[in-house]
Amino acid sequence: MDLTAAVETIARAEPQAIVMVALYKQASEFMTRMRHTGLRPRYMAVSTVGTDQMIAQMGEGARGIGVSQVMPYPWNDTATVVHEYQRLIAQGDASVDFSYSGIEGYVTIKLVIEALRKAGPELSRERFVDTLEGLRQFDLGGFRVSYSPTDHGGSTFVDLMVIGEGGRVRR
Repeated sequence: MDLTAAVETIARAEPQAIVMVALYKQASEFMTRMRHTGLRPRYMAVSTVGTDQMIAQMGEGARGIGVSQVMPYPWNDTATVVHEYQRLIAQGDASVDFSYSGIEGYVTIKLVIEALRKAGPELSRERFVDTLEGLRQFDLGGFRVSYSPTDHGGSTFVDLMVIGEGGRVRR
């Protein structure tokens, strides 16, 4: 978390934009320290930054940060998988809100359940892996995943967001 040297070095370059490939604590701390230099570059972060956690840590300081997301927008139910997720959240604890972490967890468990179902009753580690690697262009409800023995990436989906006023994620 000692970002002093990084902030000083990058600030000297007076960048117009910075792409953040870090987790939320480091990214939030770096951006907060950069603001103290008086510079206001545009920030773009990858989804691994943990958008929900970064907003919670930075508050209004997160406003204007762009984030690439690898999951569907959890506040719009145009995709069936998002509609299912929202319906299940609404049935549970009222204090739980929609989030990228939540939709990612839902998509993941939906995929695991489907792979377990397809693997059949004679389940083994090898059979489970083989089943996953056999899922080609598998539709989880408007969100497709695809695996093979040489490709474990799952999805090529990417959407760009920006954090707006009040920590709301905007498309």
